[in-house]
Amino acid sequence: DVVLLDDAFQHRKVKAGLNILLTVFDKLYVEDWMLPTGNLREPISGAKRAHIIVVTKCPSNLSETQKKGIVEKLKIQAHQHVFFSHISYSEKVYGRGKELELKQLVGKKLTLVTGIANPIPFMEHLKNKGLEFEHLNFPDHHAFSAKDIKLLEKQELI
Repeated sequence: DVVLLDDAFQHRKVKAGLNILLTVFDKLYVEDWMLPTGNLREPISGAKRAHIIVVTKCPSNLSETQKKGIVEKLKIQAHQHVFFSHISYSEKVYGRGKELELKQLVGKKLTLVTGIANPIPFMEHLKNKGLEFEHLNFPDHHAFSAKDIKLLEKQELI
């Protein structure tokens, strides 16, 4: 069995068999500060508990030299493995039992609903595809209420 927890790294009572730490390409944790000055919930030294470190949102053409430089900055321990990922959006949208190409949505009245930490890259992708939309931005990990659901039911959703 696998239980995957989001944002559980800092919860010491969780006894994980595998700790995965994500860090954003242009905001590496080693260049950040603890709350309230920065975004870190614990000291940088806590990264030593990670078995895997994933550098997210990398450019798709990230060179081996750039990867090596990042690994050096992160001061990887012998037990740690580093992976690099980039965003690759689908050209399709799935919803309400149908599949549509993004290009089919150009010129349509749309509402984008997000509940993620940083929706800007996703919004830019959709705008670059020619989509125009109203944006309902909910906080990361938002617990949707009945009122929120009623609001969403009034929108032009796919």
